[in-house]
Amino acid sequence: MKRLHIICLSTLLLVIGIGCDDSTEYLGPTIMPDVVQTLDTTFLAKSNTYMAGDLLSRSVTTYLGKITDVETNSTVKAEFFSQYNCNEEFSFPDSIIGDTIQSIDLRLYIDNFVGDSLASFKVCVYPLDSVIDPEANIYTNIDLTDFYDETQEPIAEKWFTLTDYSISQDDRYSTSYERHITIPLPKQIGDSIYSAYRQHPEYFKNSERFINSGIPGSKGFCFRLVSGDGAMSAVSISVMNLIVRHTEDGVDTTSVVQFASTEEVMQATHFETDKASIQKLAQDTTATYLKSPAGLFTEITLPIEEMALNAHSNDTINTVSLTLSRYNDKLYTPYPWGVPQTVLLVRANDYKKGYFEKNNVPDSKTSYYTTFTTSNNTYSFNNISRLISTLIAEYKSNQPLDDDWNKILIIPITTTFDSSNNIMQVCHDFSLCSSKMVGGIDDIKLQVVYSTFQ
Repeated sequence: MKRLHIICLSTLLLVIGIGCDDSTEYLGPTIMPDVVQTLDTTFLAKSNTYMAGDLLSRSVTTYLGKITDVETNSTVKAEFFSQYNCNEEFSFPDSIIGDTIQSIDLRLYIDNFVGDSLASFKVCVYPLDSVIDPEANIYTNIDLTDFYDETQEPIAEKWFTLTDYSISQDDRYSTSYERHITIPLPKQIGDSIYSAYRQHPEYFKNSERFINSGIPGSKGFCFRLVSGDGAMSAVSISVMNLIVRHTEDGVDTTSVVQFASTEEVMQATHFETDKASIQKLAQDTTATYLKSPAGLFTEITLPIEEMALNAHSNDTINTVSLTLSRYNDKLYTPYPWGVPQTVLLVRANDYKKGYFEKNNVPDSKTSYYTTFTTSNNTYSFNNISRLISTLIAEYKSNQPLDDDWNKILIIPITTTFDSSNNIMQVCHDFSLCSSKMVGGIDDIKLQVVYSTFQ
């Protein structure tokens, strides 16, 4: 038994020896795997502030107010117009008492605001007198007087503060309360709408028919800020309410009939800013800026020529990561502006050729988006390799290239997603937000990981 054990052990050692032999005498060359080697390389890029000027004013959120920007020591003022949606299920209740409405008002629901909630403002309301082309591109320098008759008196005026003391403190702090501004309208506007509904119900089949009906108020309203300073409010939705009393099951009941500003109709904000102060900020060579609604973006010139001619230009690009760092705020203000939460990376040429006007969305090929990382104070794009590969191919094609072919823009945006979390729309972020970014010459790093097969 002892000898047999030795033989078995010798056999085992023989097998192990053969298995560990470095010789390839008995192995076919076709089963040898390729060796993949990766290399991490850093390229430096330069950046500057791009002054975009007036932006496409397409957004469901509108803005109303006036406030001082401590970074530029200049004021920002916002006013807007809004149309109102008439959905296909619209109807008035039956058996309206007296065949007349009780009252009508406009309500501006405030999503958030920057500034002093006790600052006093006066807003004047004018009915729009022209039908706005739903396909029109309207920008932040829009002249609101093009859409209403400024020689006429406003149909409504309202002094307001964002903290509404006409409402009890208990109501203001209740979970059901939504901050809003209520502006009463002349009762005859509501009566005209109800009378038209009874005589021409076809005017209320959809928004297009309603807006083109000629009924007073059907084209929408313009909200002009005529007095006040110290706050800027974001209006998430504007609603026209008609209060009616009617009989339901033999009981007198009060109901609200609503028309609301939605994505199906037009609304746009006019922003008034000090362009000279913004230009001065844009000329800072020690940093770059993201600033809304001023229209300041960060522009980066990518080192494509260097990447195309370096020693690894024929290797496969696995990933290209780009991280942009933000300086901490050092300016004191009791009402700080926000930080842009979502930014778009897009080729400068694509932006100038109508990226927003064409309703484009990030495709992870030549445009990308990312969100702000609070813990690191950065915006990180983890892999823009498809864009870099596209640009290198353009450089090597020997085709004529313009001055912006290798430039990208970083733009503050808001995003809309569908139920499957697919991005459906991007718009300029018009909230009061600002970021001073680390930038200048050779201050932006691109981390490139190459793969080579041997």
